[in-house]
Amino acid sequence: MFKPSLRSNWSYIGLGLLAMLIFYFAQSKSSTVKDEIKLTAAHNMRHYMEILKDESIARGYVINTDVDKLETGIIGVERDSSLVTTSYGSLSRRVTALNPNMAAVIVDLIQQADIKTGDYVAIGLTGAIPGTNLAVYAACEAMKLKPVVISSVGSAEYGANRNDFTWLDMESVLQQEGAISFRSSYASMGGNWDIATGMGRSRQQALEKAITRNNLNPNTLKGETDNPASLIRKRMDAYNREIPAGKRFKLFINIGAGFANIGHLVNTTKLKTGLNTSLNELEFEIEGVMMEFANWVPVIHINNTEKLALDYNLSIEAENFKPLGEGQVYEIKRVNQTFAAIGLLILLVAIFVVVMFDRKDRHFTSNIVDHDLEL
Repeated sequence: MFKPSLRSNWSYIGLGLLAMLIFYFAQSKSSTVKDEIKLTAAHNMRHYMEILKDESIARGYVINTDVDKLETGIIGVERDSSLVTTSYGSLSRRVTALNPNMAAVIVDLIQQADIKTGDYVAIGLTGAIPGTNLAVYAACEAMKLKPVVISSVGSAEYGANRNDFTWLDMESVLQQEGAISFRSSYASMGGNWDIATGMGRSRQQALEKAITRNNLNPNTLKGETDNPASLIRKRMDAYNREIPAGKRFKLFINIGAGFANIGHLVNTTKLKTGLNTSLNELEFEIEGVMMEFANWVPVIHINNTEKLALDYNLSIEAENFKPLGEGQVYEIKRVNQTFAAIGLLILLVAIFVVVMFDRKDRHFTSNIVDHDLEL
């Protein structure tokens, strides 16, 4: 026998519409605030840039505004003007990286990897994109992470490629000024096979000199030519020496296209700019340290800074950079918890009313005698 129920399609539709109305109401009462950690990171990066600009001027470098449009003093020189230059490079990528808002982007990527305060992070970088290096350091300081850094001192042109103002020299200045609490634990020459193969002895000596004057040993990380496994093993051993027993790295960050980190240059075409969580599914040529780390932690890869900037709606033109702290990357949408709680209470009451009416209706219909069944 048919028994009417309040739990009908109309009941479901009504509850659904009520839920949507409550959701819309709660969303309309939400507010947008700025992520304080990202703001701190951006301020950190701008502070680093100010220190390095002052240092650049103190060393007597002339800022070429044709290439260094922001007048940072951090943009380097053309390839043939430097002994520590390992390759040609894109000027626009170096300029794009010198946007302090990039530090907020790095924080966002690290947050996506679910990294927390106090986590150990392995970092591999070169001198090729000093702006991104600064952004990573600024993010690590803001998030209070524990980085272990290995640098390749060589640089593409327009990077940190002045003979006596390499990335390691920039690090030393920042540490002496108290701007950073960590620096590279180890350094290699960079270039082909990470030992500047084919660059000539004078260039190799210039790279070794940059390492030794920053109190590091240029021989610690030297692997065997044509033996990438030995190169990876030495780097992994070096990283692991720098963390306490029982601790482990939670993330690997690679900046640039250093041979030791990514292996063969062709691998850059397969690597996604930003956070990578499934490198094991890809096939690479000669592999680097990044592929080893990817077996058990997420990795962040940044070489194409223009692509990264566009992904976060940041300009790649220096004259169009947004002021520090502006942009969607900083925004956090927060729902008003009071209105959300009121909405939830209303919805629960509505559900309770439907259930109670249904129980009452069922109790009423259960007392009706079906005479057809008694026959």
